[in-house]
Amino acid sequence: MTSKIRISENFILLKNYINYFIKSSFRNGHGIHSPFVYDFVANVLFDKKYYPEYNFFKNVRNELKDSDICLEVKEIGAGSKKMHRKTQQVSEMVKISSVNKKYGRLLFRLARYYKPASVLELGTSIGLSTIYLSKGCDTSKVYTIEGNKSLCDFAKTLFIKNDLYNIEVLEGLFDEKLKKVVPLLTSFPLIFIDGNHSFQPTFDYFTYLSDNLDEYILIFDDISWSRDMRKAWGEIVFQSKGDVTIDLFRMGIIIRKKEVTPGFYRIKFL
Repeated sequence: MTSKIRISENFILLKNYINYFIKSSFRNGHGIHSPFVYDFVANVLFDKKYYPEYNFFKNVRNELKDSDICLEVKEIGAGSKKMHRKTQQVSEMVKISSVNKKYGRLLFRLARYYKPASVLELGTSIGLSTIYLSKGCDTSKVYTIEGNKSLCDFAKTLFIKNDLYNIEVLEGLFDEKLKKVVPLLTSFPLIFIDGNHSFQPTFDYFTYLSDNLDEYILIFDDISWSRDMRKAWGEIVFQSKGDVTIDLFRMGIIIRKKEVTPGFYRIKFL
């Protein structure tokens, strides 16, 4: 049964990718009339500069790949499509379920370019994506929420080891912690959602954030890996007609900011 589920998931992923590839455009900003979106595409999305922090990320990633630590992980909601065991090796998690180098660097560039005073992450895992966000702007206050105690403890140790002191790890369910953290967020926060990969929770997180924040950059991970996530992303785009919505196939970005012209963009980020 498990193999059949995985085959179905891979087929959905391939189908979504073909659809995205055919319909996507605007590579390098060509044809984009919104000054804000053009600036984002040219100076963040396709920024080819090699930042010194990339070496730091490479070293952290390699260290995690070589780790022999095993963690007890209780799955809360729909998480990784490849990690199903209760005990998981850190080396496997960094290869399979953590943000990859390409998209990690994008998170770093987003934080670096917009310099948000507040960053929120739903789904700390082992802390790799949190590190990309933290290093992007060391003056930002980074809140990251994780439901698994073992992952929280591991991430905290990792952050301290790498002298990252602008991060606050909050252990608990997303629904409960969101209500406490959102009032602490300053204007135009950067928010990364990579936790419960199912329709209703994902849409509910968006609804709560949309109802309680005037401006934000909101990033959803894994928007194409299942029917549930494509459905959630579709509903989010529909409800965000007054905002900028950007489909990068793996990640979906919602930008709500005053005086920014709304629009939908499916961009080839390959």
